[in-house]
Amino acid sequence: MTDAAHRLRLFVSAGPDLGAEQEAIGRGVARIPVPSLGWAIGRTPRRGEPQFVAWEEIAAADLFLLILGRDIRAPVGAELLAARRAGKRVLAYRKDVRRTQAAEAFAREAAVEWMAYDVPGQVARLAQIALVEMVLAQGLPPVERDTLRGFLEGLRRGEVEAPPVEETGGAGGGGVILVPGKDLPAGGVLVGDEGEPEDESNET
Repeated sequence: MTDAAHRLRLFVSAGPDLGAEQEAIGRGVARIPVPSLGWAIGRTPRRGEPQFVAWEEIAAADLFLLILGRDIRAPVGAELLAARRAGKRVLAYRKDVRRTQAAEAFAREAAVEWMAYDVPGQVARLAQIALVEMVLAQGLPPVERDTLRGFLEGLRRGEVEAPPVEETGGAGGGGVILVPGKDLPAGGVLVGDEGEPEDESNET
């Protein structure tokens, strides 16, 4: 099993219309070529799920991603507050769409530096770049470091294919993403041999 010390944690805070973005980011994270690391992804509860602020997940996160689309709803504002109280690095992405008055007010008052994007694949690429830069700042085996640097250059040049987008299931649902050959904990998502996440159920 991947040790917690070798698992990077990400929290994705997003409004109710951004399921495709959450899925694209999850799949993009799963494609980052770092065999020695696993990823744990927390997220805002979706419609129909119990609504709560995942204080512990946010406090444990290495990076907090905030995504704003057409509308805003609880608990996104509280999640941002929790990230700030925990001293987390916040990366904020704002979709180029017409927003509700509530979303416009949130955008003005959030006091973050927004990065604009148009489609889910674009925000996934921006998130991949930020995560790869974060990983490269840590110690890595030379072969993994060189591979990751090449991957980063491909992302910056637009040579890496955007991850496929599906609004339900897969890596965007949160949980733990591991590479092949690792033991899969409850709620995990295993990255297939060709880079496609596959849902796993831990049956006993």
